[in-house]
Amino acid sequence: MEKKEWIEGCKRVFTKLVKDTLWEDFRFPGGGRSDRYIGDCYDKLHKKYTISTECLVDFCVCQVSTMTTFDKSYRRQWSVTHSFSEKAIYRYDIYDIHRRFYDDNWLAKHNLSRQTLASLLQNRKKPSLLKYVFPEYEEHTKYLNHSSEIGYIICGTSTLMWTPFSPICTKCTYSNLCKERTKHVHPHLYSLRCETWAKQNR
Repeated sequence: MEKKEWIEGCKRVFTKLVKDTLWEDFRFPGGGRSDRYIGDCYDKLHKKYTISTECLVDFCVCQVSTMTTFDKSYRRQWSVTHSFSEKAIYRYDIYDIHRRFYDDNWLAKHNLSRQTLASLLQNRKKPSLLKYVFPEYEEHTKYLNHSSEIGYIICGTSTLMWTPFSPICTKCTYSNLCKERTKHVHPHLYSLRCETWAKQNR
């Protein structure tokens, strides 16, 4: 996981946890300062751990669960540094199986789970690709030298290649070849295009 993805993901998961378990009106502090603290946390964790979706969720659960142990006055004292600092990393370092079990039960009481929190990150990926299911602006490029070897080369270097929504692709001599190439080069986009096409043509 890249640092930018970590920063945005932490803000999303952390906010969900706090709103659902502590303070309904919570908003994660905006601005570059907050991003820098979360980014510094990423750099330090990255030296010890593989930064993945599971790691991000576990880290946020560990921090928010700790927040629930303080009294009501803690809200006035809380800042990003409290949950994304050296001390926060130490909390995660000693996060053992017994604490995880306790936190799993705590999450369940609030109708949450590590899986549902992880899905908050996954759900952001598909919508970002939807605009590329059928990028109509590529049709002109695909039309140039259509059904020729040079056209196939141009398509591979200047477009996102085969899509079932494109009439140009459908009629192209190289359609099957390009389809396999798209599957190899853009596997997630290829799957999304096929799934969307199948849903619309049931």
